Amino acid sequence: MVIHLLKTYSVKIMLCIPRTFDISKTKSYNIVMHNNIVMSQAPNLRQQKKDLVRLSILEAASRLVAKGGTESLSLRKVADEVGASTMVVYSNFGSKEGLLAAIWAEAFRRLWELEEKALRNPDPLVRLKALGKAYRRNALSNPYFYKLVFSGQLFDKEIGSAKSIEKDSSTSQSVRTFEVLIETVDACQKSKQIIASLPANEIAAMLWSTAHGVISLELAGMLSRWVNAANLFEQAFDNLIRGLNNSD
Repeated sequence: MVIHLLKTYSVKIMLCIPRTFDISKTKSYNIVMHNNIVMSQAPNLRQQKKDLVRLSILEAASRLVAKGGTESLSLRKVADEVGASTMVVYSNFGSKEGLLAAIWAEAFRRLWELEEKALRNPDPLVRLKALGKAYRRNALSNPYFYKLVFSGQLFDKEIGSAKSIEKDSSTSQSVRTFEVLIETVDACQKSKQIIASLPANEIAAMLWSTAHGVISLELAGMLSRWVNAANLFEQAFDNLIRGLNNSD
């Protein structure tokens, strides 16, 4: 079986070896490379390989669904895409529906990973803007995953409604990624950094809609000819907050 994202090397660790060192006692380790990054030099190599195989399947599946919709996806196509057997895909996800649910979960796991870093700032307004930047950074880094979960492509008969997906604890992060935005808006209101009396969830939805609009145009390649997308994103966020502070 060949997984094109994986490269395995056998090396000798020979740095800073004194003259009295017995070369026969050096240990050989397999080193897994993913996108030219060393993933492991340790005995848990087998698990890391499994994780990388699973990740490569998710990435391939997200591309296929983003381009052709869920109806065009089959486990055989995904297996061919990554150079694996169909059984490898089955053993990781169980079924097509399981694979689609895993795409959903992975998309929000990646978003949450960036949002967690944004939430570290103690200033609510700085935190709010950092969340916006994290949302955009995630979309640009993971365009296929972003498109699938925020364009509604996974909300069909193949996988059920968003509500049914989120009954699985592994995908409950999708709710949390928006809850933290509401909580941060609420903190901004309590600190008088946003003075609009609208409910925090409505303001959060405005910010989300604004971010999604700019990002969707950017991903479609429709902004670069006219404006700097990063600057536009920040201006749109700032202008909305400014407008909310002048609304009463």
